[in-house]
Amino acid sequence: MVYSALYWRERCIADSSTEEENTAPNLSQSSTASEQHGYSSTGTVLADTPPRKLKPEVTPPRADGVVAPATPPYTRPPHSPTTSSQVLLETPPAPLPRSQPRIPLRDRRSPRRERREATQPYHRRQNHRREAASPSLNPQGLMRTSPRSSPPSRARERRYRDRFLPADWPVRVAHLRAQYKPTGLVFPAVPHYGWCDCSEPCRVGACRNSLMQLYCTPSCCPYDAKCGNSLEESTKVYLARNTRTLQLSVVAAEDIDAGEVLGQYLGEFEHVSVDPARRPRNEGFRLMMTQRPERPSHPIRVAVNAAEMGGLMRFVNHSCSPVAQFVEVANGRRTTVIVATTEVVREGEEITVDYGGDLWFVCRCGLPSCRHREIQDQRDP
Repeated sequence: MVYSALYWRERCIADSSTEEENTAPNLSQSSTASEQHGYSSTGTVLADTPPRKLKPEVTPPRADGVVAPATPPYTRPPHSPTTSSQVLLETPPAPLPRSQPRIPLRDRRSPRRERREATQPYHRRQNHRREAASPSLNPQGLMRTSPRSSPPSRARERRYRDRFLPADWPVRVAHLRAQYKPTGLVFPAVPHYGWCDCSEPCRVGACRNSLMQLYCTPSCCPYDAKCGNSLEESTKVYLARNTRTLQLSVVAAEDIDAGEVLGQYLGEFEHVSVDPARRPRNEGFRLMMTQRPERPSHPIRVAVNAAEMGGLMRFVNHSCSPVAQFVEVANGRRTTVIVATTEVVREGEEITVDYGGDLWFVCRCGLPSCRHREIQDQRDP
């Protein structure tokens, strides 16, 4: 007897299924087909199929007090965006942060203090004073170092015991770092004669260049112009205000040896007449120079006017017993005026120069040898 393929497919479904598996929960079962034919199916009922005996359900015995362990919930492994490997599914831990070296508070404040001093260059600098050491022999013949003794200063007349407080740069005065030449002024070339061969750092009045009215440059100084005869502005002075006269002054921040250049008298170069009667009135900041410009079209003189612009030496006051002087120096095409000390200046002492005999004001330096001692009660002309 040959059966069709449809028959065997229906037979396999009937043998491998039960009534509960093939009947949907929302459909009612056919009791007639189940009782007469012994099988359950939602398909076609076959008459030749013998009834199937159901096996009784056997429940395994359980011990008293024993609870079956609950199935743990399924945990899905994290998805890695870079790889599908089971080893590298988890994100690798982040590296530990490196411990940054802790900078001391003093080192962090140093750059801030340097920037503040650069913007206000004439505040008093709190530098530790170092004394130069020179070899000497003790009575036992052993070599040792001892502080170099400064040369004795000449006896000066007693001055007022003025007090000075650090002052700010005035707003009405433009600060210069070099001479201002709006007219393109050219001075005659002044050559130098090689190195000065100084065994110690150069000083004004002791260096060969200084004796020839030359300032030191790296091409003529064995100390690379880091000496007392260069044009570098000294850091040993600062701008202060006199508490007695309320005038701005230049005061020594530490002891200064004789023959050191404190800075240039900076300002605006201007042409003035050769005749003193035709020159404008000096209001206290015009300095006449002896060097004349190269090949002028008519006789003229050159003056440095620091009324509206200048440097720190602009505030050097007059005294009948000064501790510094104006010196006109040159090198190459550059001619300028410097302020150099003539004797040892102690810390806290004011830097003063002599303006000359033809003063446009009444000197009130307070010294016994003051040239205007008899007219102290008069006003300035």
